Amino acid sequence: MFSLKSYNVIGVLIISIFASCGWSIGQDKVGGKKDTIYVSWDGSGDYNCDGTGDQEEINKALAFAASHKQYTTVYIKGPHTYSINDPIAMPSNMKLTGDATAKVELIPVTEKTWAGNKPLIYPAGQKYWESHDDYTYNVGTALYGKDGESIDNVEITGFELCGGIDQPVTTVRWNIILIQFFIANNIKIHD
Repeated sequence: MFSLKSYNVIGVLIISIFASCGWSIGQDKVGGKKDTIYVSWDGSGDYNCDGTGDQEEINKALAFAASHKQYTTVYIKGPHTYSINDPIAMPSNMKLTGDATAKVELIPVTEKTWAGNKPLIYPAGQKYWESHDDYTYNVGTALYGKDGESIDNVEITGFELCGGIDQPVTTVRWNIILIQFFIANNIKIHD
């Protein structure tokens, strides 16, 4: 177990390593907000996307912020369209925001390439659409989550979120869910 004194020394050591490597996690090269992790496409962010599977960088930014309590916000910079081909895992106690000119868009999919009830944004750690077939699939869990699990204190705002359907839907059970939070407290989704 670390004492508070040894913990502070380790923290200073880690910050020194980041500074010597030229990292600027959480400090925008323009604005300078220290509680925010930035996602960009042009190399100016803490996490930088390449135009394919951009949810990977967004998820890494959210996971990093969630594991470092001094960070409360992940900011998606525009103007840009971020292409995703898998969901974004939203942790509790986090704000996901961005420029009004930032768009997070699911690449065009069909009912064969995107599972039913698979959302674009879901609570981190709760993937109930995976590994099932129509005979063993627990619809109740997929729609409502499990007792004791919740997502709390989340705000999603500022950027555009778009689902993409490549062909007409032929199955009544299939749809694209933009955001799915099962048991939720203090959730704000706006603008």
